[in-house]
Amino acid sequence: MCRFALYLGDEILVSSLVTEPSNSIIHQSFHSHLREEPLNGDGFGVAWYIPGGTEPAVFKEVNPAWNSLNLHSLARVTRSHCLMAHVRAASPGLPVTQLNCHPFAWR
Repeated sequence: MCRFALYLGDEILVSSLVTEPSNSIIHQSFHSHLREEPLNGDGFGVAWYIPGGTEPAVFKEVNPAWNSLNLHSLARVTRSHCLMAHVRAASPGLPVTQLNCHPFAWR
């Protein structure tokens, strides 16, 4: 089962939701106590709006979120009032691709 974190409120650093807290989505992606398989390592995605922006920025990878140096670097310096993060646990037999990682965008 995938995990999602959503935030809408005062502007915060992305890291304060995604990477830093002990209950962050990254921590939950490798320490789940609610599943038989405790890992959500089949990709991840983050989307956020910059202040005053009308289009979301989207960053996704097929690697586990806890191994992404780029995610940690972006999260430390990116601020947003609206963001979504996703860590994926693929169902058996389904491919691990960026197309299967949220957030999805349609234009």
